Amino acid sequence: MNAPYMGKFSVSQTYQGAKHDGLDLVGIDSKEIHSTVNGKVVFAGWENEKDPKQGFGKYVKIMKDGTDEGYYFGHLSEIKVGVGDHVKMTQVIGIQGSTGKSTGPHCHYCVRVNGKYQDVSKISGIPNKPGVYDDGYRGPVASGPTPEPKPEFTVGKVYETKVDLNVRTGPGTEYPVKKRTELTSDGQKHAYTQEAAVLKPGTEVRCIELVEKGDRIWIRIPSGWICSREKDTKYIA
Repeated sequence: MNAPYMGKFSVSQTYQGAKHDGLDLVGIDSKEIHSTVNGKVVFAGWENEKDPKQGFGKYVKIMKDGTDEGYYFGHLSEIKVGVGDHVKMTQVIGIQGSTGKSTGPHCHYCVRVNGKYQDVSKISGIPNKPGVYDDGYRGPVASGPTPEPKPEFTVGKVYETKVDLNVRTGPGTEYPVKKRTELTSDGQKHAYTQEAAVLKPGTEVRCIELVEKGDRIWIRIPSGWICSREKDTKYIA
């Protein structure tokens, strides 16, 4: 069993696929939330800072090293890591809370691959039924984030496109290019054609989320996903 708590915790709501895409867990011995994987923090903040009752509230998303698996830890009261940090398994990443759409203090724990929910119960070994459990680990806690170079791109910052850029539905070339009508109204003003969503050079874009896949860095902007860098070539500045 690999749980985001040390000591005893309870399962208050089970994984139910599309109906409930994760496990709701409540810490008993401790309220600290620990990373369950070695990986890179790609999101750490509010789902919607203007509406603290929306969705996950304060949450952390970690991409597991060498995979497309994104691990989500939702409804936190406090976040202990930042975007770009490389965290280790057992490292404290936050404190249990009740932010977002929540009826009480807990952690919504789920796993997604390219946006599709996975059976977190099978992945973690946490039983998919209400009850009190303990994964038994009492070892040392991993230290803080591994220092890394300053990230090339920053969530919340506005950049300018240097070349024509396709706007896709997800972070990767396997995702289709959007239609122009699927862009925001501002995005449509900067699209080349009436059909495909291709942004012109000089378009200002705001980074909402970062995903690194192989030689490419993808960023989510209000209209969708664009490639910001491939190998040593930057497409935005």
